[in-house]
Amino acid sequence: ESDDYSIAKTLIPFPRPLPLLRRPVEARTPAGTQYVLAFRTPLGWAAAYASCKSQIVARCESGARIGCSMSASDKCRPPWWKLLLGMGSSKRELAERGRCEETEMEACFSAAREKCSAFAQHKCSPAFEDAWI
Repeated sequence: ESDDYSIAKTLIPFPRPLPLLRRPVEARTPAGTQYVLAFRTPLGWAAAYASCKSQIVARCESGARIGCSMSASDKCRPPWWKLLLGMGSSKRELAERGRCEETEMEACFSAAREKCSAFAQHKCSPAFEDAWI
């Protein structure tokens, strides 16, 4: 029946939640009470640390990719006066511009990748250095 609203028909079972890999623990220090992360195993700590770094790096690189693309396009665009005079670009100039953009993009993105790695290390380290296992 489509009009059966009994508990047996309307109750949706969900699987039991997985236990947390980490949980905040109250730590009393000379500076006062603060919370630190606590892990059940060293492998759990390592997995969470690697996950933290990889997520930050991925987000940072995706932002850097957009910025590098805009920067490369800006550096390799034709002179302003060509656009003003209505002069079109030849196939050779377009190919040259493509090579210029590839080179600029590669240089910018490799520098950004190193900075993203250092940024992720800087952001994840404080929380994980004080973590308890």
